[in-house]
Amino acid sequence: IRNMLHFTAQERYQKLKKVYRRLLFENFNRDDLDDFIQVANALPRCVELDPTTSEAQKEHAKRLHPGMDWRICNQIANQQKHFKSVTRSGSEQPLVKSLKRKLGATGFLDLSRTRVMGAGEQILMELYNGSEEDALAMVYRMFNHFEYIFETLPSREKALTSGVTS
Repeated sequence: IRNMLHFTAQERYQKLKKVYRRLLFENFNRDDLDDFIQVANALPRCVELDPTTSEAQKEHAKRLHPGMDWRICNQIANQQKHFKSVTRSGSEQPLVKSLKRKLGATGFLDLSRTRVMGAGEQILMELYNGSEEDALAMVYRMFNHFEYIFETLPSREKALTSGVTS
């Protein structure tokens, strides 16, 4: 398809990685969070449809769909895209009731890098079950899933095909 900005799932992952790094290492903020959520929401489907991804990558991408983090991303992405709550008959009950933002979040100290990560805005998602979920934690977990799909799995597959086992 010639009208796409990113032709492969790997290219979409590289975009996600750039946004992730901005969020964690520069400034955690709602604009980059919106970009992260939009890409993370679409990426599992991109992996499934991309002929350049392996069967193992496709299988792991399918496993994201029922997960709470992906479902939250999907809900927020759809509300951003359609600018309203999606209300289809038979659709799941919404997970996120509201979003709360606080300026001046201190982030957390990553001792392995002696660096503060995630400083900027604190964005909390109030869920319908009454709990709160920190967007930073969700971003961190979601990215780790994609990092596994795009970096760990291909390395393992390459090692297996070359006869090297870990």
